[in-house]
Amino acid sequence: MYMNLVFQEIENIINDELNKINQKIKGTAYLEILKFKLLERLNLYNNINDLNFNGKDSHKFQQLNIEKEIYADLKLYTLPKVTLNKKLEYDTLILCVTGLVKIDLNESITKKLFNFFISTNNGICLTKGENFNLNIDKNSLIVEIYQIDNETDIENKSENTI
Repeated sequence: MYMNLVFQEIENIINDELNKINQKIKGTAYLEILKFKLLERLNLYNNINDLNFNGKDSHKFQQLNIEKEIYADLKLYTLPKVTLNKKLEYDTLILCVTGLVKIDLNESITKKLFNFFISTNNGICLTKGENFNLNIDKNSLIVEIYQIDNETDIENKSENTI
């Protein structure tokens, strides 16, 4: 299967699941729900050797609405990649469709270092403002989803109440 078809199928799955989740859920809770829904449907691509690398190794798309903005970045890493001291600008969901990802999270409140290994068909939600190091193995297909809440007020609006 060609990578551009895989990317398009994954985009369709993400858009479908985004439309099913209640838009009033905010922050990482929304991303956690999305994570479990996506992991159920993304386990189709666990054998990276069956994929044909036709030169395309990344795909980006976005979904915008009144409550939130969702940006997704699908990447195939044919070589290992290390990112050091990255600070999250948005609430982020990282899914490992195939391969292995190591995350060293510098927790901002307690200043402790936490190490996470994310294997195939697993993911993690990270809150904005966290510092982390990212180590991605070769032949890994990674989905990164960034969420921006446009409206952070969780109270009912006066026109919605009785």
